[in-house]
Amino acid sequence: MAWALGVRFDASSLSWFWQYIDPALLKTRLLESLFYFHAQPPLYNLWLGVLLKLFGGRFSDAAHGTYVLLGLAGTGGLAFLLARIGVPRILAVVLALAFFLSPSAILYENWLFYEYPVAVLLIFAVLTLYLFLQRRSFAYGVAFFGILSSIV
Repeated sequence: MAWALGVRFDASSLSWFWQYIDPALLKTRLLESLFYFHAQPPLYNLWLGVLLKLFGGRFSDAAHGTYVLLGLAGTGGLAFLLARIGVPRILAVVLALAFFLSPSAILYENWLFYEYPVAVLLIFAVLTLYLFLQRRSFAYGVAFFGILSSIV
C-alpha cells in the first residue's frame, strides 16, 4: 500500500551517517573494521557489511526486504504478546496491525537506520521476559538477555 503511494526505501544514509562504517571498508575489511570501529553499532554494521558483500548493487532491495520481514515478525510478536497478557485475540491483531501500519512505523520501515530493528527486538525482549516469568524457563531468560545484549 505504501509503495502505491510513492513510499520508497531510503538507503542514502549509508554513505554519510557517522554510525555506519564506510561502505568500502564494510565490503573489503569487514571484520577488521568491526574490531577497530567498535563504538559504532557492531551488529548493525555487521549486518550492513554482510548485505553489501552478498548483494552489492542490490543492497537497498535486500535491506528493504529485511525490514519488511522485521515488520512482519514485529506484528506477529506484538499480537502474540498482547494476546498472552489477556487482550482478546482479534483486538490484539488489530492493535498490532494499527501499530505497524501507522505512518511513523511505515517511515522507519523504509529508512535505513537502526531504530526499526531495535523496536522489533524490544518487542521480542518483552515477550521473552513475559514467557520467562510465566514458565521459569532458563532458555527464555537467556533469550531475554541475549536480545537485550544484541541491542546494546
